[in-house]
Amino acid sequence: MQHLFAFHMHREAQGIAGPQLVANLPSNAFRAHSVNEARIQLRNGLLNEVRRIHTLHLRFCQLLLVWVDMMSEYPSIAAVTERMRCNQVLEQLRKAPSFLAQVESHGPFWTDYLDLVTSWYHQCLCKETAFVEYCSHAYATKQQDLAVLLAIVEMICSNKKLQSFFSFQTMDWLVDKNLAKRLTEDRLHMIADGVIPNFSDETRLMSHGDNSFYQQLVESFVEHEAVHRELIAAQLHHWSWDRIAFLDRVMLQMALCELRYFVDIPHSVTIDTYMNLAKQYSTSKSHTFLNGILDTLWRSMLRSTPVPIETIDVVDLKLRSK
Repeated sequence: MQHLFAFHMHREAQGIAGPQLVANLPSNAFRAHSVNEARIQLRNGLLNEVRRIHTLHLRFCQLLLVWVDMMSEYPSIAAVTERMRCNQVLEQLRKAPSFLAQVESHGPFWTDYLDLVTSWYHQCLCKETAFVEYCSHAYATKQQDLAVLLAIVEMICSNKKLQSFFSFQTMDWLVDKNLAKRLTEDRLHMIADGVIPNFSDETRLMSHGDNSFYQQLVESFVEHEAVHRELIAAQLHHWSWDRIAFLDRVMLQMALCELRYFVDIPHSVTIDTYMNLAKQYSTSKSHTFLNGILDTLWRSMLRSTPVPIETIDVVDLKLRSK
């Protein structure tokens, strides 16, 4: 969603038309060109984001294995070494051909940070309750093997020491970590269920549903941009569209697209999403402003029923909102 937001900011600032080549195209042809350009820009950006998340996911998996291999260097914890080295899920991960190919392609990332990884092992992993409890058992089922790995992945994504490292490595850590965590958890679950995932499939995060959502959101933004501006402007009192903060204009239009054309998304989820974006990217008062405008627009839509939201034109909505 952050990438989609950035894309629309760029479009609002620069305009997708750009080249003089399309300046004189008929409106329908121009609209089709705009949507196509939007799709290309969005897909390229999403692919870069997916590759970044995929790389982070591989580093999570490699870190699990590095920690296990490191245990053999400490004879005093031989029992722990034996328990984790017998972890069935990790053993299958280590042998997965596509995982080995990806590690070879991306390189053994943690080799340059072994001292840091060692300190994490002693200061973080060995204090993880689920890990300590797991290692205290003489035998573990595959589900217990999975559970301890999920707990360790959770620790990787939440421990302050590790977060500081990853934040330094990539500016997108806060955005990427949850998706990388989800991807790691999904693949560990698959291994526990006896299915060896394809670690070479970087587009797993871009499901058909995700692609469809982004594509439809882009199309609705471009298709109904002028109408949405009027709908929003109709709710402004003693203010004008041009005086709204630039970022807030983009967020209002994106949110209105979701409210009008994505009826399966609860309106509260949409409004909360864009309020959070406003808190992160815009002014200190923007989230309150967006909440007021979007809530008013939503109430206007409710008063317009049973007429389908998609069929409401500007005049109709203005009349129904009075």
